[in-house]
Amino acid sequence: MRGVDIAAQTSEASEADFKEPGYAKSLGVELEKDVDLVWVAREAFEAPLPASWSEHLDQERRIYFFNQVTQQSSWNHPMDEVFRDLIHLIKSVRRLDPPEASVVEAVQTHLQSCHDRASAALEGWSGPYAAEDGEYFYHAEQGASTWHNPVEEWQTELSVRQQAPGPGLGLGDPRGGASPRCSTAVCSTRALPARWGKFSFLVCWYL
Repeated sequence: MRGVDIAAQTSEASEADFKEPGYAKSLGVELEKDVDLVWVAREAFEAPLPASWSEHLDQERRIYFFNQVTQQSSWNHPMDEVFRDLIHLIKSVRRLDPPEASVVEAVQTHLQSCHDRASAALEGWSGPYAAEDGEYFYHAEQGASTWHNPVEEWQTELSVRQQAPGPGLGLGDPRGGASPRCSTAVCSTRALPARWGKFSFLVCWYL
């Protein structure tokens, strides 16, 4: 939950923050109007930081987020954009009111786009390499290294993007995890290029 460690918020204060209309609205959810999408906004609000990100306070005690690999900082939680995309996807498909096959196709297209971006982002990473303090991963072109497997963050994002749209489009229970239409039997592990060593991708498709 954002800001809990640094700002030492109580659960009551955090709940009050969530109910402020500004946050949900920034994701594309109107708390009173989009009642069936409030759970998506809550998932976003409670989303943990990806491993390469950390949370800090500036001199004015405002919370910001810092990526240890890219050395970039942001006022926005890195997972907000993921959930914003998903809410936009759900609303866009709902407006079209397509048959079920088109809904599945829209979700598949969304997942494929994310997979393609992940593959491009992972270009140049190699590892793991042994060091005294553990294994690390290295990007030669960027001159960057990290203790965290870069693939794992993308796997987490792909998992969120795979699971969240289903309930919003009537394909599953928001409290039941993955949509019933996504079975481990149809999940495919996509091997990355050999230079990525142990890296692998797990992509689940709606069928």
